[in-house]
Amino acid sequence: YYATSGDGSTWTTPALMNGSTADSIMNGVAVNSSGLFVAVGCDNTTGYPYYATSGDGSTWTTPALMNGSTVFAVMQSVTVNSSGLFVAVGQRQDPNSYPVYATSANGSTWTTPATMNGSTTPVYLLGLTVNSSGLFVAVGYDPATLYPVYAKSSNGSNWNTPIYSP
Repeated sequence: YYATSGDGSTWTTPALMNGSTADSIMNGVAVNSSGLFVAVGCDNTTGYPYYATSGDGSTWTTPALMNGSTVFAVMQSVTVNSSGLFVAVGQRQDPNSYPVYATSANGSTWTTPATMNGSTTPVYLLGLTVNSSGLFVAVGYDPATLYPVYAKSSNGSNWNTPIYSP
């Protein structure tokens, strides 16, 4: 589903993306400087990572697999840098809940979600942003301890292993 607002107070009635009946969950959305909206999430039945795009925030593509991926990954958040690189983060949706990321130069062609720096620590990454210098920062928590964690990347692809926030 999606909803739009011109003022942040009055919203359209939530509607299905492109009339899709796919059992999918969209968790995050970002927009680039050209006005391309990209939403990320996962297929609720298979657990595979999904994305959808829109040029106006109202007409969406049908949610589709990221790179035909069969990795069980819930993509939780997406952001875009000043060069137009979309980066999404989340966690694997299997017994190992390892932190994952994926990148896209155009919002439609994605890398297969990959584990951050080979991490073997279960981490849920829920939020992601990028600053004006191009530093990507993801935040979340360790599901076993509930301790806050963060990860950083200067290019969206090379991440440090998520660590506890001091």
